[in-house]
Amino acid sequence: MTGPSAGSGGREGGGRPPVGLRPDGPRLLVCGHTNLDYIGEVERFPEPNTSIEMVSQKRYFGGTGANISRSAARLGAAVRLYSLVGGDFPADYKEALEEDGVDLSGLVVVEGALTPTCLILSDRNHDQIAIINQGPMASPERAVLPPGLLDDVGVVHISTGRPEHYIRMVEEAVQRGIPVFLDPAQELHYVYSPEMFARMLSLSTGLFCNESEMSRALGYLGLETEEDLAGRVALLVVTRKDRGSTVYYDPESGLFDCVLPGGDHWCSGCRRVRLDIPLVAAERVVDTTGAGDAYRGGFYAAWARDLDVWKSALFASAAASFVVEAKGPQMSLPTWDMVKARLAERGWSVG
Repeated sequence: MTGPSAGSGGREGGGRPPVGLRPDGPRLLVCGHTNLDYIGEVERFPEPNTSIEMVSQKRYFGGTGANISRSAARLGAAVRLYSLVGGDFPADYKEALEEDGVDLSGLVVVEGALTPTCLILSDRNHDQIAIINQGPMASPERAVLPPGLLDDVGVVHISTGRPEHYIRMVEEAVQRGIPVFLDPAQELHYVYSPEMFARMLSLSTGLFCNESEMSRALGYLGLETEEDLAGRVALLVVTRKDRGSTVYYDPESGLFDCVLPGGDHWCSGCRRVRLDIPLVAAERVVDTTGAGDAYRGGFYAAWARDLDVWKSALFASAAASFVVEAKGPQMSLPTWDMVKARLAERGWSVG
């Protein structure tokens, strides 16, 4: 491997800066939706102006912000959730988040509004389409940022929601030296403009996306390859469904230790380490809703325990493997020991 040495952190004298997540250290702030998900199963998606029969439908707790927060908290990370819900927000959902240790001091109830609701349809190939009623997340001007939202925060994760509402908080986080990780998810396609995406990315330390979102991001920025985009951030994570994930990491950032599993992983063009993370297979695949959110929760939980970037991503892959084994994004969230045991069964150890 050429370039900065693995494990050095790229800093003079070694060591890492006092930012990010650490054991018993600052908490993770997750910003995104808290939804009521109605997940339906169909044999195939209907053609326009036609109808088909729904095989099943049920209400579940969901939303990118809540999914990531509850997953990371169940795995032992200190997490605060910032989200806007309506006055109809169910008490049992609030209790479930609190029982797993999610700090809800950033949960804003907007009276007179309805909690965001999402209709998700999955076909027999586990492809999905979703239709969402944004509720107060579509009108963030009706809410104010809670005081002290960024206090004791080591990382800000920006998931779904209006970027024009988040931008003030992101700018304040950057001023405080708190790294921001951008994760617009499907909203990159219809909520973000190219100009707003470029602005948010310029303030961000990292980016999470899937392959479809990667294609959109490249188009917005006028770039050609993943490596081009990787050169813009210290951490780029690309999830690839049943083909695992890819992580590009700048060792000079010092956010993680950078211990590699062997081989040449240095990309000279973007000056990033590239890690191809294997898929950790589930026992069965029932519903893929929320798998990407569980990956993110697992990644942050591993980071909070001081795992290096390779192990954090591998742990994330294993955490996601549990979620797909049940219908609903929060119905099969694992504990830390459950994820470690699954990795051990597959011949991996994360310490």
